Parts: sequence; structure tokens; C-alpha cells
Amino acid sequence: MFGGGAMLNVTLLVGLLGSSLWVAAALQGMADRRSVR
Repeated sequence: MFGGGAMLNVTLLVGLLGSSLWVAAALQGMADRRSVR
């Protein structure tokens, strides 16, 4: 059985991964928009 600390670490890791993916997608969208114009 895991403690609260492990669960918190997993949540933080997933959140960090998700936010970095979102930032990468946003940057990719900006680059695509610039190349189109």
C-alpha cells in the first residue's frame, strides 16, 4: 500500500508531463501559423 507521499509525487509528475506537452503543442501551433503566413 502506497503512502500519501508517493501518490502526491505521481500526481506532480503527471501534471508536469501534461503541462510540458501542452507547452510543446502551443509552440508547435505558433510555428505552424508563422510558416503558413
